[in-house]
Amino acid sequence: MRTFADEQGLSHLEDVELDLKRQHVADGLPPLQLAGPLAASGVLFVEHMGEQGDAGPWERHVAPSRRWIVVLEGELERVVSDGERRVFGPGEVVLREDTIGEGSLTTPRGACVRFLMTLTGD
Repeated sequence: MRTFADEQGLSHLEDVELDLKRQHVADGLPPLQLAGPLAASGVLFVEHMGEQGDAGPWERHVAPSRRWIVVLEGELERVVSDGERRVFGPGEVVLREDTIGEGSLTTPRGACVRFLMTLTGD
């Protein structure tokens, strides 16, 4: 899944399939299905605890740079410009490429959401 901005700056969601290939990873492991390597300059582990009350409402925003989001626990709901709404849960991966335009609205669902976010430097 990816979120991207079109030429008018409107955000959209698109289903994307990774091209997995069976590859050797390490001695002692059978070949595994891999896609990548994908460039990343850093990784952030993010936690949002809804009951803390210290974080205000999440607002529509663009991604500061191209980045991967991997949901570890809880759910995130994303709404894009055309009103399409998707919920992402544990194990789901989203590529944020909407770095221009009006952005999208991401809202944590539930008391605790944890996710990994890569920094790509793009």
